[in-house]
Amino acid sequence: MVLDDGRVLAGGAVTIWTAGFGVPELARASGLSTDALGRLRTDETLTSVDDDRVVAAGDAAAPSGRPLRMSCQAAIPLGARAADTVLSRIAGGRAER
Repeated sequence: MVLDDGRVLAGGAVTIWTAGFGVPELARASGLSTDALGRLRTDETLTSVDDDRVVAAGDAAAPSGRPLRMSCQAAIPLGARAADTVLSRIAGGRAER
């Protein structure tokens, strides 16, 4: 990832972005599908509709086009769901929808 000041942050096999209340430009800048607020469009497993290697969570996710309001009430369960998806893939399985 290249920051505004030109610094480069090396990423490994997994990159986790955590930020304050708001949607970072990361999803929109990636070229992946986003909603009007810039949240990554995902399926029910929070997997990007464009790239099954990408999982979104919290306020950065727009699962199945549902108009979820950005809040901890939505973000916390979405974070847990994203973790379930990632852990199931690490174990060699497939996330349940």
